[in-house]
Amino acid sequence: MPNIGTKRFRAVRLSILALGFAAIAAGVSGPQVGDSAPEIDAKEFLNAGGPVTLEGLRGKIVVVEFWATWCPPCRASIPHLNALYERNKEKGVVVIGLSNEPAEKVKPFAAKIGMKYCVGIGSGTGKKYGVTGIPHAFVVDPAGKIAWRGHPMAGLDKAIDEALEKTPPAAVAAGPDKPAPEGKKPTGKEPPAKAAPVETGPEVGKMAPEIQASSWANTEPLTLKGLREKVVVVEFWATWCPPCRASIPHLKELYHKYKNEGVVVIGLSDEPADKVKPFLEELKMDYPVGIGSRTGEAYKVEGIPHAFVVGKDGRIVWQGHPMEDLEGGIRKALGTTAGGVPKEEPRKEDPKALEAERVLNMARAALKNGDAEAAKRYYDEVLTKYPGTPQALAAKRERPH
Repeated sequence: MPNIGTKRFRAVRLSILALGFAAIAAGVSGPQVGDSAPEIDAKEFLNAGGPVTLEGLRGKIVVVEFWATWCPPCRASIPHLNALYERNKEKGVVVIGLSNEPAEKVKPFAAKIGMKYCVGIGSGTGKKYGVTGIPHAFVVDPAGKIAWRGHPMAGLDKAIDEALEKTPPAAVAAGPDKPAPEGKKPTGKEPPAKAAPVETGPEVGKMAPEIQASSWANTEPLTLKGLREKVVVVEFWATWCPPCRASIPHLKELYHKYKNEGVVVIGLSDEPADKVKPFLEELKMDYPVGIGSRTGEAYKVEGIPHAFVVGKDGRIVWQGHPMEDLEGGIRKALGTTAGGVPKEEPRKEDPKALEAERVLNMARAALKNGDAEAAKRYYDEVLTKYPGTPQALAAKRERPH
């Protein structure tokens, strides 16, 4: 996660009435309109004939969009991006969605939801673009300069139309795996394009980097070393981030539910005290909070909120969006079931139950964000696709009417 404490950010909360959701706040750090677009990278690309680079797409208009599977506003944007791709692909416009998540999360999601455009998996590009909130899109013109940036549902179509008016497309290839534009035709002697190495954060099973903060609230200074033998939730957040705000009641609930079982919940923000402390009082955040923390750099967090569960041995047990089965990660670290009963033996997870739980968590996240219509759609998906499951019973109970 870029150092928010040293740069100014603004949150742009957009109401898209047609889809009925609140967009995630977007930062204004990183390259601006008129700057050269940083090169993109990913461990793997879907819907492409191989590695994709902006250099190889020079002469085309490229949409670079940052997203994640756990993000409801990202999911809501995908049909629009699909339509935009279909409408403009013959004009030399390429759409690329970049996620920093692993293939086992992205591939099933992309197949299920029907993402037609190019998708980069395990990408570390967001850091170079200064992305702190998703979804966030950039339009790169044929010369490799940024022509526009913002939420993909607010002005992206107009930005593409303007880019096409300024520079007639040099090629009409349907995607990044098609021939290069005129003036960039391959000679047959070029080496194959290679994706830049991706800088990723600590993975499950690895030792968690130490945490730090300039000051602390609701606690004395904390370190993971000093909390060894406890289960620690390390969550990265910011005051300007609406999804972070929506996650706080859930984090408070987990803190009180598990604190007597040796679980410590820590929220880390890289913002200064004069921003964080009034916010803590307003939302009555009573779990430990680190202020002015630079720990996000060690964890290589690109989107917030993002949480890690650190086990009693200091190794990462789980990571993801705090609204996406964080409690399951805590229970796994404690070695207990949902009822607090010690597990007798490991069992294979039911893929159907896991998928139902994922959709149910998306419904809950949408509801907490004030997006009742999106929440209803996710609850209905659980009820129709996973009847008879515990998740369906929960959806029936929780769905707003």
